[in-house]
Amino acid sequence: MTGQDTTGKTAGRLAVLGYPGDSDGDVFDRLRAESTVDLTVVAGSDPAELGAAAASTAVDCILIPYDPSMPEEITAGCKQAAADRGVPCVAYCESASALSAAREQGVADAHLRHDDSAADTVALLDRLRAVGTADAERDTAPTAAAADTATATDDTTAATDETAITTAAGDLGPFAALHRTLTETSGTFEERVTAMLDVGQAYLGMDAGIVASVSDDSYRVEIIDSDDELLGSVPAGASFPLSETYCDRTLDQGSTYRIDNVHTDAPELTELAAAETYGSVQYIGTPIRIDGATYGTLCFHGTDTDGPSLTDEDQLLVEFMAQLVTYELQHHLQKEELRATQNELRAVFSRVDDAFFALDDDWRFVYVNDRAESLLGIDAEEVVGEIIWDAFPAAKDTIFEERYTHAVDSQESVSFEAPFAPLDAWFEVTAYPDEEGLSVYFRDVSERKQRRDELERYEQILDTVSDGVYALNEDEQFTYVNDGLAELTGYDREGLIGSHIGLFKSESTIETAREAVTAAFHEERTGNGDGETQIDLTVETADGREIPCQDHIALLPFEEEFRGSVGTIRDISDQVEREATLNELLTRTRELMVAETPTAVAETVVETVTEALGFDRAMVRWYDEETDRLVPAATSETVTAEVGPREPIAPGEGLVGEAFATGEAIVCEPVGEGTDVGEAATLSAVPIGETAVLVVGVPDPEECSQQTRQLIQLVTTNAEAAFARTAREQSLRRYESIVETVREMLCVIDADGRFKLLTEPLADRLGRSRAGLLGEAAIEFVAAEDQQRVTDAFRELGDDETITIDTTLMPTDGESLPVTIEAARLTQAGGAGEVIISIHDRSELLSAKRTAAAERERFSYLFDNLTDPINEIDIGTREPRVETVNGAFQRLFGEPTVEGSIPDSEEPRPLAIDADRIVDTDTPGQRQEGDRELKLRTENGIRYFLFRQVPYELNEDRRRFELYTDITTLKQRELQLQVLHRLLRHNLRNDLNVISGFAEILAAELEGDRHRDFAERIVANTSELIELSETAKTIEDVGGQRSLDRTAIELGELLKPTVRSYQTDHPEATVTLSASTPVIVGAGDHLATAVGELIENGIEHNPSTPPTVEISVAADGETASITVSDNGAGVPAEEWAIVTGDSEISQLEHGSGLGLWLVRWVIEGYGGTLDRRIDGDGASVVIELPIVSDEHEAAVADADGDADDAIAVDGEERSE
Repeated sequence: MTGQDTTGKTAGRLAVLGYPGDSDGDVFDRLRAESTVDLTVVAGSDPAELGAAAASTAVDCILIPYDPSMPEEITAGCKQAAADRGVPCVAYCESASALSAAREQGVADAHLRHDDSAADTVALLDRLRAVGTADAERDTAPTAAAADTATATDDTTAATDETAITTAAGDLGPFAALHRTLTETSGTFEERVTAMLDVGQAYLGMDAGIVASVSDDSYRVEIIDSDDELLGSVPAGASFPLSETYCDRTLDQGSTYRIDNVHTDAPELTELAAAETYGSVQYIGTPIRIDGATYGTLCFHGTDTDGPSLTDEDQLLVEFMAQLVTYELQHHLQKEELRATQNELRAVFSRVDDAFFALDDDWRFVYVNDRAESLLGIDAEEVVGEIIWDAFPAAKDTIFEERYTHAVDSQESVSFEAPFAPLDAWFEVTAYPDEEGLSVYFRDVSERKQRRDELERYEQILDTVSDGVYALNEDEQFTYVNDGLAELTGYDREGLIGSHIGLFKSESTIETAREAVTAAFHEERTGNGDGETQIDLTVETADGREIPCQDHIALLPFEEEFRGSVGTIRDISDQVEREATLNELLTRTRELMVAETPTAVAETVVETVTEALGFDRAMVRWYDEETDRLVPAATSETVTAEVGPREPIAPGEGLVGEAFATGEAIVCEPVGEGTDVGEAATLSAVPIGETAVLVVGVPDPEECSQQTRQLIQLVTTNAEAAFARTAREQSLRRYESIVETVREMLCVIDADGRFKLLTEPLADRLGRSRAGLLGEAAIEFVAAEDQQRVTDAFRELGDDETITIDTTLMPTDGESLPVTIEAARLTQAGGAGEVIISIHDRSELLSAKRTAAAERERFSYLFDNLTDPINEIDIGTREPRVETVNGAFQRLFGEPTVEGSIPDSEEPRPLAIDADRIVDTDTPGQRQEGDRELKLRTENGIRYFLFRQVPYELNEDRRRFELYTDITTLKQRELQLQVLHRLLRHNLRNDLNVISGFAEILAAELEGDRHRDFAERIVANTSELIELSETAKTIEDVGGQRSLDRTAIELGELLKPTVRSYQTDHPEATVTLSASTPVIVGAGDHLATAVGELIENGIEHNPSTPPTVEISVAADGETASITVSDNGAGVPAEEWAIVTGDSEISQLEHGSGLGLWLVRWVIEGYGGTLDRRIDGDGASVVIELPIVSDEHEAAVADADGDADDAIAVDGEERSE
C-alpha cells in the first residue's frame, strides 16, 4: 500500500482500490495527472487488507474498478470499508452491463466510462466530487447549485480564484443533477429517461430532448421531452426519413455533432423538416450504440437563434448522458426481453413436461400448469387463490413445508427429492424464491427413484461380483472400485480410490487405453459410436504377478468435454489358457486332417491329448473286425514306459470295452488301481465313431472340469472325421487306381458338363489324349441328334438315381460308335453337380442282336419247314398253352389241343395233341433221358414217333418245345432185326451146343488121329462161334440204344477182378496192373469187359513167348487214362482203320474185329476216346475217360441207379 501527497492540489482525499486482475490500471495514472485533489492509492490482495488500509488512511471516497467477473467478496469488502469510514463507494464501470451488475450488488454510485480517455477522466472527477459532497449538499444547501458550490469550495486554498471556483461549481451542477435523477427517480424507463432529458434541456438551454432509433433510412422517435409548440407536437413513436433529420449527419460521422445556428453553420440543412417544419436551429446529438451496433441517437434541439454557443463541456455532458441513456435503454430492453421471455415462459410452462406452480408471499397458488394439474390431480381454476397447505394438508409439517419455508426465508433456491404418500409418488422439486413469492418446478421421479434403488442394489451387486469394477475421473484417477478389483490387483479399496490407473497398468497399456477412449469419445460426439470400447491388458498385482485381463470401458455422459469413464476388468487367465489350448487343438486338428493313414490319425490323437490337453496318459484302441477285438493303435510315452504293451480287449470288456460297445462316452469315471493307461484317479473312454475308442487317464479328479469333458469330446469328434476321411481317401485312392488301370470307358463330368476325369480307353475311343480332353464339353462328342435328349436327361438326374441312355459317340477322327451310357451323380464326392458316366460299346451287342435276329429268322424258317412235327408250349402256369406249331404238326395232328394241367410225375408226355391220338407208349428208360417212343394216330394212320421235350426260359417264363420224329420205318426194321437176331441166336446157339457136344463125344470115342483131329477142330470152331455169339450179344447191349451202367468208381478197383481172371485163365502169360494214384471215373462193368477184350487180344494174338500185357492207370488234369500194352505186334493197322472208321468195313476174320468194335462202342458210350500207339517194345491201346469230380459223384450215382434199372429190364428181356 502506498500513499502520495500532491502539493498545490486541493485538500480533498480520494482512495482508489486496485484489485488482482484489474485490466484498466491506467485509471490511477489518469486521476493522478488530471485531478486537483490529493490522491491516495490503496491496493491489497484481499478485502480485509483493503479494509485495514482504508481504515488507516484519511479518505473521502473509495473507487472500485468494477467488473462483473470480480469476486463478490471484493465488492463486499470495499463496501464494508466505505461503510466503516462513512464515505461513499463508487464503481468505475467499463460498460452499461457492468453498471447494472454493480447496482445489483448494492453499489449505489457508479461511473460509466467514456470512450474518450480525457473526457472520461474529467467526467469521473465530476462524479467523484458530486458523490463526495452529496451529504453536505443535502444538509446545508437549499439548491443543487448552492450545494455544488459549497462542496466545491470546501477546504479550498485561499489562493484559488473565485471565478475558477464558480466555474468548477457550475461544471459540477449537471452531473450532480443527473446523479440525483438516477438515484432518486423511480418509475418506468420512459420516466427515468425523460427526467434525464429535463436535466439536459435545463443545462443546455434547449427546447427539446429526444431519444430516437434508426433502421435503414427510417428515424423513429422513442422518447421526446419538449414544451415547445412545434417540437412538442412530435409524438413518441413518430417516424421520419432519416435524411430529413440532423441526426443523419451525426450517424454519418459516427460521433457527436453540434450546430449553434443552422442558418449560419449549416445552411444546406435549413430545408430539412427539422428546421423548416419544426423550427430547430440549434442542435447537438451523439450516437447510441448497444453491443457495438448503432441503436439511434440522443439529441437536443433549440429554437432560439440567439442562444449561447455549445461548448465542449456541453458535448461532454451529452455524451455522458448518452452513456446513461444507453445503460437505461439496455436495462429497459433487457427488461422487455425478460418480460417477453417471461410471457413466453408462462406460455411454455403450460406446455412443458415439468410440472410448475407459483405461490405468492401468502402461500397462495397464483399459477398451475397442465402438467402440475395432471400430476397433482387438481383443477387449476379451483386451487388458484387457495393456500397450498389448505389444498394439500398432507404436505404440512413435511419436508415440503420445511424446504419451501427455508427457500423463502433465505431467498435461496432449494432442490430436493421426497415422497408424497397421498399420490404414491416420488417428486424431484426445485423451488426458486423471489420478492413476490415462490416458483416451484417438480417432476414425478418415481421410476427414476425405482431405478436409483435398483442402481443401489446394483452397486451392492458390484461389490460382490468377482470382476473388477471401477470409475475414473477425467484425470484417470479412481473414484470408485469394488472388492473384485481390490482382490484382483492385491490393493485395498481405500488405497485404490484417488490413485492413478498407472498403479497396476503399464505405460503401454495406459497409452492403449487412452487411444481407445479417445476414439470412442470422438465416435460418440459424431454420432458414430456408443461410447464403449474394449482392450486387453496385463494387470500388475501388488505382489508382482501379471494377470491377463480384459477391460470393458464405457464413457461417462458428457456434453463437450470428457468427464471420465467406468469399466469392468475381468481376469481372462482361464480364457487365455483355453484359447491356447484351442489353438493347439486347431494345430493338431490340421495335422489330423492331413494324416494319411489310420495309424497316423491315432498317433496324432494321442499327441493332441498329451500336448494340447496336458494329460500324459492316453491311448487309442481301434476295432479289428477279423478278431473282434479292440487293439492298441497308439499310446503315449508315459503309458508305454509305465505299463508296457497292452493286450487286445473284447468290446464290452471293462469300461473301455463298454464305452465302445454301447457307443456312449464314459468321462472322468472314478476308478481303482491298474487302469488301461496306468495309475489314474479317473478314466475317460470316448468312442470314436464305430472305428476306435480314446482312453484318457486323469490323475487329479479336480481336473475333470466341464471344459475337460468338452475338449475330450471335441478331440474324438475331430478324430472321427479324420478316421472317416482317411478311410474315404483310401477308397478314393483305390478308386483312382481302378480308374487308372481299368480298361472300361469311364469319365466324370462337372456341373458345366466338362470332362473332369476320364480313363485311357475312353480317350483312345475319342481320338484325343486324356490331358487334351480335360475341360472339354463332353456333349460335343455325342451325335448331334441326341445332344438335347442327353442334356435334358442329365439335367433331371436325381441324387439317388441312375439313368441309361443309348446314343452314338462321335470321335474326333474315326467312325461313329454306338454306346450305352449309364450315369449317376457323385453325391459323396464333394463336387456339386458332378456326374460319373460309364460308357459301354454297343457295336458287338448290335451285331449280336443282328446275328440273333438272323438266327431267329433261320430258326423260324427251319421250324416251319422241318418234316418233323414241332410245337411250343408255355408252361409258366398250371394251365399250359400252345404258343405255336409248325406245318408238319398241323398236317399230321390237326389243330393243337391242351387238356388238363402239367403232370406232377417226371414222365414226359405230349401236351399239344389229343389224348385219343396216343395209341401206346414205350417204357421210360429205353432211350436217353427225356426221350419216349409213342405210337400215335395221325391223319395218315398210326405211326411210331420218338417224342422229345426241350425246356427253356424266355423272360422268366418257363417254356418247352415238343418234337415228334417219325421212327415208324426204323421201328419196323428194329423189330425185324430183333426177331431175326433172337431166331438166329436161339437156333444157332442150340445147334452149336448140339454140334459141340457130339463133336466132343466123337473126339473122345474116335480112334485114329485124323478123325479125332477133325472132331477137335469141330469143337474149337463151335466154341469160337459160341463166343462170337456172346460178343455179339454184348455189342447189342452197348449199341442197341440202351443205357450203360454208370457209377463213380475207382479204376484200379474196377479192373483188379478182370486182371486176376486173365492171370488165372492164362498162366502162360504175364498180366500186370499198375495204378499210382486213385482215379475216379463214371463207368461200370462194361468198361472192365472192354479192357478184358484188349487183354485177351494182347494174349491170343501175341507171338512172343511169354506174352506180356501191362495195364496202367494214370490221371492228367481232368482226364483219366488206361493204357493196355503188350509185347506183340498189336492190332493190325488195316483192322484198326476199319474199327476207327478210317476204312470201309470188309470181311472180319476170327472174330477179332468184333472185340475191337465192342471196345470202341463201350468207350464211346462212357464218353471216352481210343488211341493206338506202336513203339519198338510192342503196341499199346490208350483209353481216355473224363474224371468225375466230388460234386458230380452223387449225380453219377443217380445215373447209375437208372442204369441198373435199365440193365435189370434188359436182363429181363434177355431172359425171355
